[in-house]
Amino acid sequence: SLFKKIQLKKREEIVGTVRRSGWTYFWSWVFVLLLLGVPAFFLFWLLRHGWWGKTLLITPLVLSLLIFLRTIFFWQRNVWIITTHRIFDREQRGLFDQIVTEVPYDQIDDVHGRIKGFWGTLFHLGIVTIQTGNGKVHVIMYGVKRPIELQQHIQQLRERFLNLSSKVFQGDILVDMKDKIYELDLPELIVLNKVVSLRIEKLNKEET
Repeated sequence: SLFKKIQLKKREEIVGTVRRSGWTYFWSWVFVLLLLGVPAFFLFWLLRHGWWGKTLLITPLVLSLLIFLRTIFFWQRNVWIITTHRIFDREQRGLFDQIVTEVPYDQIDDVHGRIKGFWGTLFHLGIVTIQTGNGKVHVIMYGVKRPIELQQHIQQLRERFLNLSSKVFQGDILVDMKDKIYELDLPELIVLNKVVSLRIEKLNKEET
């Protein structure tokens, strides 16, 4: 599972998960019930017509089971995993087609929550969109329960993360700075190394 593949950074914790509401699969549930209900209604009539009657009885039952399992599979696999540092978006597009996107809070430009339409308003369902890269990249979750509250929750986590990150550069807190450095990935360390090198070079010139 994605949970086992996630390597949490130091002091990083999983806050929760977000999936589409079960109401968004309404027509799938209706179709499953129809496939179950119609053969049940003609049960005794079908059983009196030999092998073809039994075939007409079993076929929709098997189809309903397959549709039910497929719906559960996609509902489970399409998920946001929210941590104190970032959001993981797993998008299952097919049985063998999966995309996982990692969105760190310091790369998020904006978060939108939107409720639209009669049914969305009635059931408090909507869309949450995360924009990164100056609005060029969108990570979207459709059919979310209470999208405005989710948007506010992500914003709070983002602000908390950015505030904690900024403390690294405030005051005499070398221990916290050391901990923060160990949380950085290689590209971030390369950038930090360049910044520190330039600062040291400048200070050396000033002293000489």
